[in-house]
Amino acid sequence: MAASELTDIALRRYLAGALAPPRQALLEAALRQDAALRDRLERLRLEGAALDAPPDPWRLPPPGVAAARGLGATARAGAVMSDGEDGEDGEAPDYIELRIQAPPDALPHRVLLLERGPAGWRVLAPASADEVFTAADLPLEADGTRRVDLALEGGAPWRFGVVLLPPAVVIPWQDPPGSRWADVQSRIARGELRVEAVQFG
Repeated sequence: MAASELTDIALRRYLAGALAPPRQALLEAALRQDAALRDRLERLRLEGAALDAPPDPWRLPPPGVAAARGLGATARAGAVMSDGEDGEDGEAPDYIELRIQAPPDALPHRVLLLERGPAGWRVLAPASADEVFTAADLPLEADGTRRVDLALEGGAPWRFGVVLLPPAVVIPWQDPPGSRWADVQSRIARGELRVEAVQFG
C-alpha cells in the first residue's frame, strides 16, 4: 500500500481505531516503511488533539501491538434458520462461530466480548458480575481453539472484538459503563492484554 493511496480519512480512521483489521495491518506496514506517511499521521493526530475530538476509548486491536498480543481469532458462518441446509438457499447465517487460540496460561482469563456499531465499540458480554466467564469455559474444538457463538444483527459487515482479562484485572461493576472499562481500555492501549478484532461479511 503506497502512501499516495492513503487518504487523510483513512489515517483518521486508523487513529480512531476504526479500520478493519486487514486494512489496519496494511496501513501499519506502510507506516513502518514510509517516514513521510508517519509525519502525516502525526500531523493529523495533533490536529485531532487540538480540536479535542473525543476518540473511541476502545482501540481494537491497538495499533502496533496486535501481532504480539493477538489471539489468532477467526470467524466462520454458523447455522442458518431456513428450509435449506447451511445457507444453501442463499440466506445469510444467523450467527458466527468466533474461535480464539487461548494458550494454557490464558485459560483462567475472563472473556470480554465487544461489537462495533455506528457509534463505536460496545460491550456485549459480560453485562454483570454474574455473567463473567473464562476462556476455559468456552467449548474446546478439535483444532485446539475455543469457540463462542455470536448472533448477527443488522447488515454486513459485522465486527467483533475479544479481550482476555487476567484474574488480577479488577472490573468495578458498581461504576457506570462509561468509567467501568477505563482501566481495561488503558491496558489495551498499552498492549498489556491479549486482544483481537475480527470482521465477517
